[in-house]
Amino acid sequence: IICRVAVPFFMVCSGYFFAAKVSKTSENTFAFLKASEIKWIKMYVPWAIIYLIAVIPNWIETGWMSARTFFDWGISFVRNGSYYHLWYLVCMIYVFPIFYILLKKCKPKFLLAIMIILYGIEVLVYGYRGFITISAAQKVFALYDRFGCFTIMFTRCLPFLLCGALISKMKIRLTKTRVGIGLLVSFLGLCAEVYLLKHFEQEQFSYIIFTLPLAFFLFVLIQNRKLPDTSKRIYQKLSNVSMYIYLVHPLAILFLKTYISNSMLLFVIVCFLSIAVSVLLVKIKNKIASKMEKRLRAANCYYDV
Repeated sequence: IICRVAVPFFMVCSGYFFAAKVSKTSENTFAFLKASEIKWIKMYVPWAIIYLIAVIPNWIETGWMSARTFFDWGISFVRNGSYYHLWYLVCMIYVFPIFYILLKKCKPKFLLAIMIILYGIEVLVYGYRGFITISAAQKVFALYDRFGCFTIMFTRCLPFLLCGALISKMKIRLTKTRVGIGLLVSFLGLCAEVYLLKHFEQEQFSYIIFTLPLAFFLFVLIQNRKLPDTSKRIYQKLSNVSMYIYLVHPLAILFLKTYISNSMLLFVIVCFLSIAVSVLLVKIKNKIASKMEKRLRAANCYYDV
């Protein structure tokens, strides 16, 4: 239950920082959108290829390897994410232009209304569809699922992005007591909600009623903490490491699950391996960036002379 708030929290963070940048700059705000889109695409395409290479042996082993397989993969690449966890990056690529337009054209009250309506749809479609047995509704749900990230980006990603944007735009500041109470109530409510859904034999628990309030209060709690400015570089590294953990951990599961049958042991080893690999990737990335920067400075000095 605790871990399921991670991706919603990431989306709130993305919405907050993007909205803050757009509001601070009156000119050429489109540059922020362009930079964000390039960032998501550069992140998604290489990792989609990495996971493609990783699953090809399984395709061969199961006898599923064919031209049709790559055609199906291509459809998943643009519709759902080429591997199960990469839906997040695909949705971000699609949703950010819409998010940008809403930030530029709509007032906070209207953004709040959009957030509530869209998330209400997500809760219904994702967590509570099992309680609706009307055949017409089931057809609507099936149509919703067919479009993959093209529908998910509206009901799942956009509400959390708007939540972060509203925190930024409305300058929301709550007392520690209110934040603490809100966080506790949201967490206990989420636990109770998951318990009830399991009791009624439902299977979806990530995007339900109390997920959005919990992500909101968790973000405000961290936002209110005063962190020393001398450690800003550490925060940036941790941010990069967290994203790599998200990208890497399914790859660790894919290779280790064949050799480790105990789920708890698999979880622990995957955690440590994902963190170690992510830290290593960040160090490699920083070294490459540092070398590129030195070369650019040297080239600039040469041309100046």
